[in-house]
Amino acid sequence: MKIAILNSYLFPIPAVRGGAVETLIESIVKAANEDAAVEVTIFSLADDLAIAASQDYPNVRFQWLKRPPLLDLIDRGITSFLRLIKGDKDLWQKNYLWQIMSARKTRQLLLEQDYDIICIQNAPYLCSLFEERELGEKYRGKVYFHTHNSQARKVNPSIALAGVISISHYLEENIRACFGETVPIQVVHNGVATEQFDVALSAEEKEELASRYQIPANAPIILFVGRMMPKKGVWELLQAFQKLENTAAHLLLVGASSFGMATVTPFEKEVAAVVASNSRIHTTGFVANEELGKYYALADVVVLPSIWEEPLGLTMIEAQLSGTPLITTNQGGIPESTNPAYSILIEVSQDLSADLARAIDEVLDHPTVWKEKALQAQAEAESRFNEKRFYHNIMKTLGIATVRGTVATGHPKTRK
Repeated sequence: MKIAILNSYLFPIPAVRGGAVETLIESIVKAANEDAAVEVTIFSLADDLAIAASQDYPNVRFQWLKRPPLLDLIDRGITSFLRLIKGDKDLWQKNYLWQIMSARKTRQLLLEQDYDIICIQNAPYLCSLFEERELGEKYRGKVYFHTHNSQARKVNPSIALAGVISISHYLEENIRACFGETVPIQVVHNGVATEQFDVALSAEEKEELASRYQIPANAPIILFVGRMMPKKGVWELLQAFQKLENTAAHLLLVGASSFGMATVTPFEKEVAAVVASNSRIHTTGFVANEELGKYYALADVVVLPSIWEEPLGLTMIEAQLSGTPLITTNQGGIPESTNPAYSILIEVSQDLSADLARAIDEVLDHPTVWKEKALQAQAEAESRFNEKRFYHNIMKTLGIATVRGTVATGHPKTRK
């Protein structure tokens, strides 16, 4: 079974630059590399680090799409102009020209090659390719759109569209009106490399990692992981930190606005100004996904105060997998991934910063109680959100019976 997996081409696969969708696609790559029932081709943004990392997956093919630097420069200029005229300094990077170019290249490759199944990962603009007759007829009933947010509302069902995959029941309810009853929608929860986040650090290793950011030994550490964007609740967390009764705690902010890319947004500059004014607040910048487990292990509590409607809450799942107490919000699909019996879920209101401060003090004041709850959350997350379960479910939804490492005749999958 030949499967093509398409995406937005904003970050590469393997996920050497981070990205939730890209990391999820790489989990498919890892399993498909050992699965004789499928032949997977990944369409990815070209990136030297990713090309090198792809050598770890000899049984998966990669189609590399190169983004011209001039095109990137023009798109950035367009974004700056839109920020100016809209008065929105935090407007997310627009990629209009790159979308046009990458869509044309994708169309060309799909016409030249043949696939049994096409799975579009969270790139609604690529769905429009199949509205045209030639591509639509060629792949009639063979295209699945895997949506990770409500962008599905931008998708017009075509004759090629066989179904939609949603990452949560919350998201399914929000996109159902887009398709009505004409297109089947199935829910497949994300999978995570569970062992990657279950990291144990010795006292010496913790001290060494903390010292990188001038955090004193034995100081309580509050951890935030995610993009430095207003919707992630970073500003509210900074306000909450100022209201803590515990004045020995340090706040460590892990992440950047655009993963491993060299961009700094106006919002990040505002955050940097607050950090510079407080010796107990620290930033790391971008941290590779495979290194995050160490930071979760370092922390006494993870705080992820998202103020937008998270479709599921992948970072919340990762935090639970670490076995570190979690404080988050009751937004969107977060309650679907985070059990309030073991973690603290807070309603988003004008009192959010004060509520966060009280919750943080509660966890820091009762570490044994909350560590026990965190371990229960970890066990539940390992059962529900592991990569093996995700891969099985996604392939089942695509109508494929997987065979890990063997073909039907029993011969092992060989290197291409």
